[in-house]
Amino acid sequence: MVESAGQVLRLEDRKKLSMTGVSEVVRFEESLVVLQTGQGQLHIHGQGLQLKNLSLEGGQAAVEGQISALIFEEPRERGVTKCRSLFTTGHVQVQQAATAYWLILFALPGLWQGGVKTVPMLVVMSIILGAYWAVGSNLTVKPMQELTDGAGFAIAHQQMFGIRLGYILADKLFGTNGGKRKKEIKKVGDLEMPGFFSIFNENMVCTAILMTIFFGIIMTVIGKPFFVAQGSLAENA
Repeated sequence: MVESAGQVLRLEDRKKLSMTGVSEVVRFEESLVVLQTGQGQLHIHGQGLQLKNLSLEGGQAAVEGQISALIFEEPRERGVTKCRSLFTTGHVQVQQAATAYWLILFALPGLWQGGVKTVPMLVVMSIILGAYWAVGSNLTVKPMQELTDGAGFAIAHQQMFGIRLGYILADKLFGTNGGKRKKEIKKVGDLEMPGFFSIFNENMVCTAILMTIFFGIIMTVIGKPFFVAQGSLAENA
C-alpha cells in the first residue's frame, strides 16, 4: 500500500487496485486505464482491465484485471501562465497574421495612420495573435496526450479549437463523459465501417472525398464568371 498527501493506492496480488484522490477518468480500455489524480495522471497498464467502484465525488476508484504496470506522469512546472505548448508552425503564422491584419484594420480603422504611427496596430496584433496561439495550442495538449499515450506534444495549426470541441463532444456523446459512464473506447484505427461505408476505412479515400467536397464548395462560392475571366474555364463549358 502506498500513501501520499491526499491519496492512497492499494494493490492486491496485481489483480485489484483501489485508490483515492481520483478526479477524472481520462481513458479507459482493456489494456490501459488513465486516471487524473491529485498527484498527476496515473497510467495503469495490463490485460482485461475493468473499472469498479467509481465515485468521482468521493475521489475513489478501483481497477480489476491483470495489472502489469503503474506509471505516474510527472506534472510539469507551468509557471505563471500555465502554458504547456508553443506554436511553431511558421507558414501558418504568417497566413494568420496577414488575415488578422485586415480583420483588425476593418474593425478598428483608426489604428492605421501610416509611417511610424503604425505601432498601435502592431501592438494590438501582437496581443491578439499571441493570445490566440498560446491558448489555441494549449487546447490540444490533453487530446494529444490521450491519443499518443503521453508522448508529450500538441498540435498547433488552423484547427486547434475544432480539435478541442471535437474531443469534448466525442467524450460526451460516445465516450465516458468525464468518467460518468463505464465504457470501453476504441481507437479510430480499430473501427470497421459496415457495407458500402467500408471504403472509408482507407485514409486516402477519405482525404480525396473530403478535399473534393471542400474545394468544390470554394469553387462554387467563387462562381463560374471568375474562372472564365481568368481563362481557366471556357464560356460555354
